[in-house]
Amino acid sequence: MKLSIVFLALTFLSMQAWSAGYQLRYQGAESMGTSFASQGTFGDSVSNIYYNPGIFLKQSSNQALSLEVMPIIPFKAEFTSEASGTTYDDFASTTVTGALYYGIRLGNDSAITLAVTTPWATNTEYPDTWEGQFAAIKTELQTINIQPVFSKILGTKWIVSAGPQIQLAQGVLSSRLPPNPALGPAAGQVLELDGDHVGVGAVVAATYMPSEHLVFNLTYNSQIKHELEGDLSVAGNNITNEATAELYTPDVINLGVSHTYNEFWTSHLSFSYTTWNLFDEFQIENSPLPLPAVPQNWQDTFFVAIGATHTHNKNWTFRGGLSYETSAVENEDRTPRTQDSDRIALGAGASYTLSNSLKLDMAYNHILYLGDIDLVGNAATGTPAGSYDNSVGLVRVGLNYAF
Repeated sequence: MKLSIVFLALTFLSMQAWSAGYQLRYQGAESMGTSFASQGTFGDSVSNIYYNPGIFLKQSSNQALSLEVMPIIPFKAEFTSEASGTTYDDFASTTVTGALYYGIRLGNDSAITLAVTTPWATNTEYPDTWEGQFAAIKTELQTINIQPVFSKILGTKWIVSAGPQIQLAQGVLSSRLPPNPALGPAAGQVLELDGDHVGVGAVVAATYMPSEHLVFNLTYNSQIKHELEGDLSVAGNNITNEATAELYTPDVINLGVSHTYNEFWTSHLSFSYTTWNLFDEFQIENSPLPLPAVPQNWQDTFFVAIGATHTHNKNWTFRGGLSYETSAVENEDRTPRTQDSDRIALGAGASYTLSNSLKLDMAYNHILYLGDIDLVGNAATGTPAGSYDNSVGLVRVGLNYAF
């Protein structure tokens, strides 16, 4: 089954993750304005439900709908080869993604929310004659995560939430096969796997409010296993086969706290942990060609952010924040498919109330990579030695309608 129409409608275009591994962390314009320090603990927009579905029950509306778009703008995305000095600067481009959020109260103490997002994605494409062509040419992963959740208030201090994650994944991977006589007529040709899968996981969350000024949140999004099943083809040959590749989207644990000091100021702190160690190797199965497993050796990552929200007046609210995230790969394990590194991000945002029911949320996040992003040359995998130089800006705009 091909899901291309669904992906086109909901993700608009492929995007580079620009976060640890292939995680697209950037959900919710309100949260993005604080560099995700406020994720799941504070805000008036329904877009916060991705990080904590129960937070909708702290808002005053009976129903709310939010639509958001996010342009991802690579200011610099370059790879420079150590051997030739050649710089490749066209493997990533400006792309756009979007999301939909909805919440409805079921009486005074419960609600159902729905978040349709793209939390996992990556896209790079090098020239098919570049120096790393035997390691990677095209890498594309797109997901649509559909998250319907039931939330309920318990007593005066707790909100609990639980529901499924229904995740649609589509991936395309290509590279040139090495000139190995054992591969027969396929040697030297471009191999491509194009597959998709639907997987199911879970999300659970707990919100604790010891006072009206203090909110704590713990959210767990489970891992989802995908068996990307589709066509394995070799350019210039009549080799086409049904093949599969195993892929996980990892477990994510989010912790957060927000403290409101007065009618003007609220501070935020958040922490996230992601289990990337699930991705230890990549293997295409059921291939008619002898394709070895490719080691990945990814490691778990953590993310921490601090930020603040300032309510200026009845129309304007302003936000800011700073975050730090560790890399899922070390230099010795990095491949051309993952330009990952430790990073810091600066966030700024604002909301403008257009009417009693309509609000515009805006945010900008600028990512700065720390240290060297190197590829260690590996003749066995065809990985060239060299280094990356990346920086990126993200803009997110959302329209929140409460009724």
